Amino acid sequence: MFPWQDSSSLSTLFKALTVDLKTSTNLLRFVGGCVRDSLLKRPWHDVDLATSLLPEEVIKRLQNARIPYFTAGISHGTVTAVVDKTAYEITTLRRDIQSDGRHAIVAFTEDWKIDAHRRDFTINALFMDWTGTLYDFVGGQEDLYQGRVRFVGVPEERIKEDFLRILRLFRMFAFYGKEPLEETTLKVVQKYAPEIKKLSTERIHAEFLRLLEAPNPENALALMNTYRVLREISENLEVPSFFETFIKIEKQIQGPNPLLRLSALLLQTSKDLKSDALKSFLIMKKEINYILSMLSYKEFLVSQEPLMFSRALLYKMKLPLCRDVMILKSALLPKGKSSISLLKQILKKAEDENERLIFPLSGKDLLSLGVEPGPFMGSLLKKAEDFWMENDCSLSKEECLSYIKEDISKGF
Repeated sequence: MFPWQDSSSLSTLFKALTVDLKTSTNLLRFVGGCVRDSLLKRPWHDVDLATSLLPEEVIKRLQNARIPYFTAGISHGTVTAVVDKTAYEITTLRRDIQSDGRHAIVAFTEDWKIDAHRRDFTINALFMDWTGTLYDFVGGQEDLYQGRVRFVGVPEERIKEDFLRILRLFRMFAFYGKEPLEETTLKVVQKYAPEIKKLSTERIHAEFLRLLEAPNPENALALMNTYRVLREISENLEVPSFFETFIKIEKQIQGPNPLLRLSALLLQTSKDLKSDALKSFLIMKKEINYILSMLSYKEFLVSQEPLMFSRALLYKMKLPLCRDVMILKSALLPKGKSSISLLKQILKKAEDENERLIFPLSGKDLLSLGVEPGPFMGSLLKKAEDFWMENDCSLSKEECLSYIKEDISKGF
């Protein structure tokens, strides 16, 4: 039993496009990540489908089955069907006619072997039909089991067709690599690394963040650093000496956090990073804000200040950021000054205290004392809040009011 055979939405889609599941093999097959993960007995997520049907025929059959779809990628033969609120990309078999390293002109084909040979990596050129029959035209299955990541055909030709394949190489290596990447391939990567700057931010973002989701990205990142790939993404990226320790600690606390890992890669830059410096590889405002928030605590992170629970830091950072800062700081401290058990205790304390950690004073309290809304009220609240934080966020409302009582009287 293969995982998709239990999926009612995929069954609906296959029946719409091929009518009979048992004879669907020449019309529609799974390809890419879901095939790799199925063969390795890993949980599968992304489902990509390849078809010998022309895009127009795919659309016609989806319409007949009343399945919603959209055609944003139709110039490359991709139609995206939506079944049970899940999107599935269906791409017609193709061969590349021309490419400038960013965009390709393609022609459609019905030949599965031709399509396999135009793909980037052998482990990405594996097809599987509904029944679980595997179609391997490039030796990808053996490479997958051996943990060997290699290009289909000549590496330089594949890279020149699409420079994004440089980043995809390291992403595949991070997730599936066991054997070292070939030195000849890495030299070609170094040669064309400067071409990464020609790629759109969106494409760089998608590949790089997905690489950082890998359980163990250390080796891939180290190679990217050695072969001048990281600096082409951003001159501020550097794999720090503590990164391996950091990954080990993170694993014991939570799952992979790409943005936290990215913060670690940016921590040693000598520059005072601003928003614009991050826009070459980040596209979402909340991602940029997260990185800037993490790096705003750089002085605390790199200091030898011991790891300990602080209500003031928790209140200032808020729980999610505080957790991530503590994980990163734990990796930066010398051995003997931190431990997983201590970190877990601190994080548990932060979770317990978080909901109760509320500044006791508000504008309403000052209004009741005759203070009008405006800058003066704001300055009073800020002063009282700072005093409350300096005292471990443990003062009462009355104590905070007593502290600013003299300032209130001066305001009248």
